[in-house]
Amino acid sequence: MKSIYIVLAVCWLAACGSQGSIPQKAPVTAFINEKNLDSDKFREPSGICYSTKLNTLFVVGDQGHVAQYSLDGTQLNHRFVGEYDFEGITIDDERGRLYLAVEGEEKVLQLDPESLRVTRRFEIERDYQGQTVMAEGGQGIEGITFVPRKTRGQADTLIVSNQSFTRAPGSDGSALITLQLPLEGDRSTKRLPVIRYEPMRVIDIAALHFDVQTGILFYGSDAESTLFRRMPNGDEHSWRLPSSAQEGIAFDHQGSFYLARDRGGIYSYDVTEQLVPRQ
Repeated sequence: MKSIYIVLAVCWLAACGSQGSIPQKAPVTAFINEKNLDSDKFREPSGICYSTKLNTLFVVGDQGHVAQYSLDGTQLNHRFVGEYDFEGITIDDERGRLYLAVEGEEKVLQLDPESLRVTRRFEIERDYQGQTVMAEGGQGIEGITFVPRKTRGQADTLIVSNQSFTRAPGSDGSALITLQLPLEGDRSTKRLPVIRYEPMRVIDIAALHFDVQTGILFYGSDAESTLFRRMPNGDEHSWRLPSSAQEGIAFDHQGSFYLARDRGGIYSYDVTEQLVPRQ
């Protein structure tokens, strides 16, 4: 094993603790009052995000479609973007930009939220510190979420999940990968470099959501049917997700929870706990 993976494996084992455990799952799901908002039968929903500014949901599917929905499930806009396998969607509300994850090709498309037209295309770097962390021909990216810059002059970032059923670090192991977006005004950049690579104990991470106000990161495992919450201080907790094929997660401004299921359906839930603590 090459040196980077030896270092990563040591860090990974240390993070797992002596027994290599993952955060304990709650015995009962925190999500109640399930409602299917998908009266339009959107094709294979695989990602979802919420726009605070527009108070609407955006959904993508495996067959190249993107749509905008009101919170009651009314479809407001729809576009077939192209022959893409979209697996995730996130939004930069401040600048009005949607970012869509393309599986297999490992690309990110930037779309305008109003027209749903592509405004930029990016390739994702597969290497980090000289080693491949996202193997070509592997499972590929499955989740995506936008993380704004902390200070003026810094670059915004995207966190993507490399979907994998392998827990150990390696060229195609389960991982969260941070990508650097171009600085404002840079129109020449076409490749997004990897600036952080984190091997994960949890496999099959299919959905991501970063809460801008609190800095909390949520990630969902399809195989585990579990939602994980990571606080800014590193503390983690988890909840059992309802049903299966949970490909996308989102919260709205009132704390309602949304799931996009690859087998069909865009679902809303009330929650029995405050998953996103507010000050």
